[in-house]
Amino acid sequence: MNSLSINILAAIATTCLLVSCVAVNTQPDMGEVRFGLMHRAENGELELIRETLTIPLKLRDPDYAFGYVYCPNHTNEYRIHDISYMPSSPTTLSGEISILPVGSATKGLKTPEYTMHGVHQMEYWFDEGDPLGNYRIDVVVNDHRVRSIRFKVVQDK
Repeated sequence: MNSLSINILAAIATTCLLVSCVAVNTQPDMGEVRFGLMHRAENGELELIRETLTIPLKLRDPDYAFGYVYCPNHTNEYRIHDISYMPSSPTTLSGEISILPVGSATKGLKTPEYTMHGVHQMEYWFDEGDPLGNYRIDVVVNDHRVRSIRFKVVQDK
């Protein structure tokens, strides 16, 4: 093999290595997403108390919420938001999504994007007029959907 061939092979190998490193660095951080019933502990922190995909509809109870906890598998900064889909339009929207049109609930309600380090907790609650039925929340990290949570909201007993 002449020196030109060796230099070309070295350049190709280096390019392949760089491309593979870039691909690894741009892959989404899968981490872990846990979903279910939550409550606020005495210290004010949210806690996931039971993982479940069946959520009872309880209206604006300060001790009751549902949501997800995202635990990244690294300590780097990341961007996170979610998109929620309801089975039908509610009467009203509140919280971070209150500025969105009510009619967009079936097409997807996007929360603001947060830049985070470490664990991210997202809390939801029910308002008067929220529908029963099948819901979905897509958790999006660094522009990649890392989990689609499908759950059912049922009448509280």
